[in-house]
Amino acid sequence: MTSATLDAVDGCVCADWQTEDAIQTAEEDTAAVPTKSFAQNTFGQATEIPFEEGRPWSQPAPDPFVAAFNEHIREAQGFERQIVEIESPADQLLGDAKGSIAPLERQQIVSCYRAWKLVAEGKVPASVVDQCALEAGEKVHGNERIKCSRLMRAIVKNGVITGTRSSQSKRARASTYASAIDYGIREGMSAEAFATELEQPRKRGEHHGIEYFAAKGRKVRQTANAQHATDQVTEALNCLDEGGAFLVAGDFSGIEAGYRLLVINVRAETTITETRGQIIGPVDDALVQRILRQWIKSRAATAKDVN
Repeated sequence: MTSATLDAVDGCVCADWQTEDAIQTAEEDTAAVPTKSFAQNTFGQATEIPFEEGRPWSQPAPDPFVAAFNEHIREAQGFERQIVEIESPADQLLGDAKGSIAPLERQQIVSCYRAWKLVAEGKVPASVVDQCALEAGEKVHGNERIKCSRLMRAIVKNGVITGTRSSQSKRARASTYASAIDYGIREGMSAEAFATELEQPRKRGEHHGIEYFAAKGRKVRQTANAQHATDQVTEALNCLDEGGAFLVAGDFSGIEAGYRLLVINVRAETTITETRGQIIGPVDDALVQRILRQWIKSRAATAKDVN
């Protein structure tokens, strides 16, 4: 190879090296400068925000009404434990045992009244009551007539064996509590007024105490139930024409106004349009109402089957 040729080759190699060095330098320069994102180009360069220590997280404050309800329930359960310690199958009928238990029962029912009043006033949801009853193993009864009965059974259930004499006694006491509390709630009594009435000393001609309130509660509910039944009968009898009623004709001048029972003889001939009948009397109004209520129930059951 000649000297001129070597010089030409050396020149090309040097030129290639220079070109590669220039490309590498350009790539390094490009890598050194970061590419801006779309957000940076749109909103500008982000600025760092210094970290500030926030307030420590804490649980929300408990509902004061639910807390008060739970406290009253704990008080009632505490009184029940004291009652259980005094009671025993051997001395349940002893006067000294009853004398020791009576003050505890009065304090217990007042705590129960304070708890249930919060529920009756809508300050404590029914779900809290359900949870309290479930924890005590007390199930819902389908024929519950007093709303607070389940809670009362849950409170007095402490240390009881189902089916025993003690169990029956406790259920009876829970029923008495529920009736007395229901009466106080219906009358709009405050917890203080309720407690005061229970603590009144017995005097001739005056009535106080848990049993008295329970009896008043039963009377109020019976009156309300009787009125409801009467309203049902009146409504049903006012709609007799819609139910395919029969038309009765005759002389009613000597018959006292009111609902009367009529007996008719329906013969086997289905083509007849008239038959003889007789008004039965005198019949006690309570019996008439009972028969009519049974008739209403049978009509309701028939209508349900048809639907």
